[in-house]
Amino acid sequence: MALLTACALAPRGALATPDDAARPVRPVLRVALQDARAAALGRRVLQRYLGVGMACRFTAVETTRVLLGRVRESRQVVLHGGAGMERREYTYPARMRGDILLLTADATYHLRARPTPRVLVGAAQIEAGRRRALMALRATAAGKLRLRAVGTDEVAGRSADIVEIGGLPGRAVRRLWIDRATGVRLRVDILDSLGATQTTSYYTQIDYGAKPDPGLFSPGSLPQAPRIQQP
Repeated sequence: MALLTACALAPRGALATPDDAARPVRPVLRVALQDARAAALGRRVLQRYLGVGMACRFTAVETTRVLLGRVRESRQVVLHGGAGMERREYTYPARMRGDILLLTADATYHLRARPTPRVLVGAAQIEAGRRRALMALRATAAGKLRLRAVGTDEVAGRSADIVEIGGLPGRAVRRLWIDRATGVRLRVDILDSLGATQTTSYYTQIDYGAKPDPGLFSPGSLPQAPRIQQP
């Protein structure tokens, strides 16, 4: 009877076994579930960008800022004619006004208007970006890279999902703002391994109703100037 009385009066924790004491794992499971959901959503958003987003046609105004050392800013009108077709016409700063960056599926053409017009021809940046995104999807499945949705925001008056690629110790991070309705990339930030933003590019205006002339995405649309192949 004395033993039964002692058990009845003992604090609940005093009767717990070592296994019971180690049992509060619900918060850990909750976090793991939240991480899994964020990763799944991040993959869906990135796949949408690679599909309908890159195929979408629109015009936009974009600001790009480089935040390493002295801040440098440029502004450009972006004409997107679908997958593998983009033209950027620079309006600021004055030294870049008149420059055109033409991105095709096969190559990149950069018209430098000053001091003497010339066209620098290099590798296809659009295709390289698409490959990076596809590699990110594969690397996350192997645990070599982290991909997750980290929130929502508004860019150029559009609701966007934010996807973060990277985040492993010592690795840089790329954040993409993807239009929830169209899959278009509205903003991209690159952060260093400490979380400091190095570059940011974001649309300040976007018009899905404006359909650029397909002829503007041909290298022949650029002004006549010497072409210099880049390594």
